[in-house]
Amino acid sequence: MVRLSDRYTREQPEERMRSFMERRLLRRVGHENQSTNDESEIPSVSSTGYGWWNAIAVLEILGGAIGLVVGTLYPLLNSAFNASPAIVALDILFLLSIIAGVYLWRNREFGLHLSLFLFVLQIPQFALGGISFQFISGISITSMLHFTSRGMGVELAPLLGPGGEFIIQSAYKPELIFIGINIYAVVVSYMLAARLVGQIHSRPLAPSQLSM
Repeated sequence: MVRLSDRYTREQPEERMRSFMERRLLRRVGHENQSTNDESEIPSVSSTGYGWWNAIAVLEILGGAIGLVVGTLYPLLNSAFNASPAIVALDILFLLSIIAGVYLWRNREFGLHLSLFLFVLQIPQFALGGISFQFISGISITSMLHFTSRGMGVELAPLLGPGGEFIIQSAYKPELIFIGINIYAVVVSYMLAARLVGQIHSRPLAPSQLSM
């Protein structure tokens, strides 16, 4: 009897511990399943706004494709036209727009960086002192201040589709004086920059940064 009681006293705590661990494991599994169900029912901020990124990506792809086709076919169809380095640079920007749109559609960080670079380039539009610059891949809603022989004027010029111009002229032409800001590019650049900053803050710190 002494041996049986000793064995019983040794096994009883082990059984209690085993049952306690089993109940704890069941509660943990049930909590994880509940959390998974809650997350699937409540959409996150990134999933809610992902439609906007798809729309921006589509405009980048279409604008870049149309701009690249026009920039390639126009020199071929016009025998008097010579492909200048500026035209080649615009074609490269249109090609980058297609690449940025594809990566943005796939929700890759590279697409955010490249799209932000391209949309920042689309913000300024100007023609000053014989130098004119304009790059549009998708949409342009430009608030423009222009100067003519009649005086100064303000204009809001919307445009859907690609566009681009980079010209350096030796002769000064007063009828080509204007300064514009693409409001659409400003808004999209802010959205892209905000998302990049949010991703940087959400990343876990490296061990070296934690030790500091």
